[in-house]
Amino acid sequence: MSASWEFRLSTQIRFGCGMLSKLSQTILPWGRRIFWVGYRTPAGLEAAYEKVRQQASASGLAVLEFFEVDGEPEVSLVERGVEAARAFGAEVVLGVGGGSVLDTAKAVAGLACMGGRLEQFLSIQPAPRRIDQALPIIAVPTTAGTGSEVTSLAVFHWQDPAQPDIRMKLTLAAEALAPKSALVDPELMASCPQKLTASCAADALAHAMEASMSRRASPLVQLLAEEAIGQILSYLPTALARPEDRQAREALALAATLAGVALQQAGATLGHSMAHALGALAGLPHGEAVAAVTPAALRYNLAEVRPLLARWARRVNLPGQHEEELAEAFLAYLERVFHQAELPSRITLPRSEVDWPARLAQNAVRSTPVPLKLNPRKIDEPTLTELFRDLK
Repeated sequence: MSASWEFRLSTQIRFGCGMLSKLSQTILPWGRRIFWVGYRTPAGLEAAYEKVRQQASASGLAVLEFFEVDGEPEVSLVERGVEAARAFGAEVVLGVGGGSVLDTAKAVAGLACMGGRLEQFLSIQPAPRRIDQALPIIAVPTTAGTGSEVTSLAVFHWQDPAQPDIRMKLTLAAEALAPKSALVDPELMASCPQKLTASCAADALAHAMEASMSRRASPLVQLLAEEAIGQILSYLPTALARPEDRQAREALALAATLAGVALQQAGATLGHSMAHALGALAGLPHGEAVAAVTPAALRYNLAEVRPLLARWARRVNLPGQHEEELAEAFLAYLERVFHQAELPSRITLPRSEVDWPARLAQNAVRSTPVPLKLNPRKIDEPTLTELFRDLK
C-alpha cells in the first residue's frame, strides 16, 4: 500500500430503488440532444427502456437510439457510434446497460469531441493520442458488476488488421471519460438471469480485492473494497436463490459501485490481466474469466497479501485465530462461493499445436502492462505461463 495517496471522484452518484425516475432532471443541465447507447436486444430491460423514452418525451428531449451493443464491444462498434453521434449533433451521451454499453458510451462521447479513430487512442500504438475532452456522459448501470458508471476506463476488443490471429482486450483511460452522473437503480438489476448475476458479482469482487492489494492502494480504497467484498459474499447467495429480493439487489448494486470507485483509484492487478487475455484469445465472457483466475491469482500473491485476506475472512465471520489460518479459510470460502454460484474454476482451450498458456501469457504482458506493474508480487512472462498452465 502506498504511503502517500490521493483520492478524487468526479462522478455524482445517485443511488436507490426507483432512481431511474430522476433521469430527465439529471440530463437536462447538460443538454437536450441525447445520444442513447443501449443493447441490440434489451432482454429484461424493455420496461426500463420504455420509461426512458417516456421521460425523454415528457421533457422535450431529442433522442437518437443507438442500440447496437451485443456482447463485449469491438473497436468498429465505437466508430459507427461516433459517426452517428456527430451527424445527430449530440450534446449528451446516455448509456443504459451493463459494462459493455457504458464503455461504448464513454468512447463515443470522447471521440465525438476529439475526432479520429479509436485505435489511435489505445495503448497498442507507440504514441497513443490522449482524450482530453468528451461529451457529458450519464451512466445508468443495469448489472452489478463492472462499476463502469464511476470509472474513467473503457475496455474494447481489438484485432490487428495485419494479423487476424492477434486479438487483445485493450483499456481506454482518460479522466474526461468519467460520467458526469451515475444513476444506480437496483430495481433495474432484478431481471438479470442467475448466470449473469453470478459473473457480474465475481467481476465486482475481483475489482475490490485487486484494488485493495494494488501498489496504488490507500486506506480509503481498502475501506471501500472491504465493504464491497463483505456485501457481495453476504448477499450473492440470496440474490441467486431469490432474484426478486430487494435487499440483496441493493447490496450487490452498492458493492459494484464501491468496487468501481476502488478500481478507479488504485487499478486492477494480476487477476484482470489474466482474465483479459482469456477474453481476447479464448472468447471467455469477462466475469467467467475473472472467476476462473481469481483464486489462482490470490494464491500467487498470498505471501504479500495475507493480512488482507485475513481481514476479509473476519469481515465475513470465518473461524480462525491466526493470520495464516484465516487467509487459507478465506481462499477456501471464496472457492466454495464460486462453486455454488456455478462459476468456472478451470478453463478449456482449443485443441491445437499452439502452446496456449505461453500465448495467453504473452497476450497479458502486451495488453495489460499496468495491472502487472501494480501487482503486489513481481511477475514475469514465464511465471504467467505456468499460472495459465495450472488452470487447464
